[in-house]
Amino acid sequence: MIAALPVCEEIDGTMVSQWAEVLSHHLMDRVRDLEDLYPDERSIEVEFSTIDRADSDLAVELLERPDACLRAAAQAARGLMHGDMGRASIDVRVVHLPRDARLAIRELRGQHLGRLVAFDALVTRATQVRNDVRTAAFQCQRCRTIIYHQMDEQLYSEPLECYKEQDGCGRTSGNTRFRLVPELTATADVQKVECQEPLDGARGTSPARTTVWLTGEMAGAVTAGNRVVINGVPHMVKAADKPKSTVMDTEVRAVSVEVQGQEFEELDVTDEERLEFEREARAPVLYQNLIASIAPSIKGHEMEKAGMLLQLFGGVPKVLDDGSRLRGDIHVLLVGDPGVAKSAMVRYMSHLAPRGVYASGKSSSAAGLTVAATKDGDFGEGRWTLEAGAMVLADMGLLAVDELDKMREEDRSALHEGMEQQQISVNKAGITATLSTRCSMLAAANPKYGRFIIGKPLASQLSLPDTLLSRFDLIFPVQDIPRKDLDTDISSHILASHMRGGALANRGEEGMSAVLERTDSVKPHYPVEFVRKYVAHAKRIRPVLTDQAAEAIQSHYISIRQLGEGDDRSVPITARQLEGYIRLAEASARMRLSRWVEEQDARRAIDLIEYYLGTLTGDRGSRDIDMIMTSMPKSTRDRTVLVLDLIRAAGNDGITLKDVIASANSQGGIAEGEARSIVSRLKARGEIIEPDPSRELLQAVD
Repeated sequence: MIAALPVCEEIDGTMVSQWAEVLSHHLMDRVRDLEDLYPDERSIEVEFSTIDRADSDLAVELLERPDACLRAAAQAARGLMHGDMGRASIDVRVVHLPRDARLAIRELRGQHLGRLVAFDALVTRATQVRNDVRTAAFQCQRCRTIIYHQMDEQLYSEPLECYKEQDGCGRTSGNTRFRLVPELTATADVQKVECQEPLDGARGTSPARTTVWLTGEMAGAVTAGNRVVINGVPHMVKAADKPKSTVMDTEVRAVSVEVQGQEFEELDVTDEERLEFEREARAPVLYQNLIASIAPSIKGHEMEKAGMLLQLFGGVPKVLDDGSRLRGDIHVLLVGDPGVAKSAMVRYMSHLAPRGVYASGKSSSAAGLTVAATKDGDFGEGRWTLEAGAMVLADMGLLAVDELDKMREEDRSALHEGMEQQQISVNKAGITATLSTRCSMLAAANPKYGRFIIGKPLASQLSLPDTLLSRFDLIFPVQDIPRKDLDTDISSHILASHMRGGALANRGEEGMSAVLERTDSVKPHYPVEFVRKYVAHAKRIRPVLTDQAAEAIQSHYISIRQLGEGDDRSVPITARQLEGYIRLAEASARMRLSRWVEEQDARRAIDLIEYYLGTLTGDRGSRDIDMIMTSMPKSTRDRTVLVLDLIRAAGNDGITLKDVIASANSQGGIAEGEARSIVSRLKARGEIIEPDPSRELLQAVD
């Protein structure tokens, strides 16, 4: 293994000359700019291709011996500067390493130690920026001479003697004492970050992790949740928990950091694939083919799969003139009976998405889904730092949450801001920060009473707050209804899936090809990798509404709103659903790789919202959004007002529960059980009291 080169190693003069040649002929403007801006800026950023074109031998040396090479580069840069810049503390940072120097975190091995490598990473945790002593100034307490002592690998040490070569007295540390002189000590900013493999690179396995040290201007440039490319040098370090073990940990000292700001740029699309995407986008059956590629082992649920498909593509986020931001991500909730493959669809979508994170509400807390404040013991002080949760790691991707209803109420409330505002404001342990959560959420939940009841208010059937339900653009009830023809299709599909799985395990044996041919319907129309790359390619398109699409959406929205006109004051749909129309229509246009949202995209969005509103209310001819978003639809609200008016009419004398039940039944057709439930809710809200429980006397509170 190649160990880290010591800081005090003599600099290669030949290498300095090579760097001076490269800098003077190709990067002199940057050297002059640094000279003018120093000490506010202390580094020069150089693309590897520039070095390779100027001196290929130097480029090879940079990859093989980066420590020595970069020290020579810094000295060469100082030599090209004027005045007293010869002792300036500057760095040369190399970016955009060649493809053969890039690898995954899990591929780091002993052969890479001491070499320059690059890897994609997600920052899961970042400490505060600290000062790292590089060259310490000490004063000998006997002769008062100032001497300089270099530190090694973040280990603090004092001089062994008062060095004569620095005009000291020569006394050893046993015959004198040394005092640190902070104002003369050379330090550098340092930050420790924990990184893991990107979500697309760790499919089916636990993501590999590593520790990266950022120094100088890089320190503080990244936060938890950032997607970055680390260009750095791996080194061996002693394991903190086993200091005497021969087994070492690997940490990376970063040379440069490239913060990634674009969606899905980690998926490389070739020219051939791009042409194939454009050809498929023109096919009239593209929509049906993509739906057939979503969880093909699960029979049916075509509309639900259509909603999840458009969620993958998503709408277009927008920033208006006043700086306000409009969400583009689509949130989808699956709710219904057990055993209808909700969890299987959620897990499949987390795998299909170009950047997907799967979490279970049963085992997740607010910290696990959003962000946690943890103790920072890296420098022995125990300060607090932030650690990214699943929602932050899913930034620019999809967060799939199973059993959302199993989370604690305070945990679910932490999701509100992340879903709507696309960011999480953190105020924990004295830390105030804002982390991006620009992701779509696909969630599954089970009804409180075991099975979903059509026509009963959705909020009353779920252990979810109304405010959280209102954040979802699409809510699909998934029911298990016994029906012979449907049960025949589903059972045949399940049997075919098992037959195909067995045939794949015995591929090549006699008769297996025939089984594979008979069960071809279980196979996705497009391979998973094709869909992932197609979505990633489509997400780069930002379609704009046409007048025809806007008119179709507005016309349908107003027609539904008109159902609520009149004396009954029901609200069939709100502006929140109108934004859902737009996001779904934009997703449909992206799916077609179109720059414009056309009327066909608007119709696709209208069909989906019509389906989910009509299914949840159980009546396709009327609408009441409160049936979905609250536990008190208009019909329940009217009955509650009637009961409350009866009690208020009795004045201070009050009215017995028996009389309330009788009057509510005669005037409003309210059954006794419902009347008692309404009275209980009114008492719980403090709107009525029971001054004489023995007579069940009720009285309204003014």
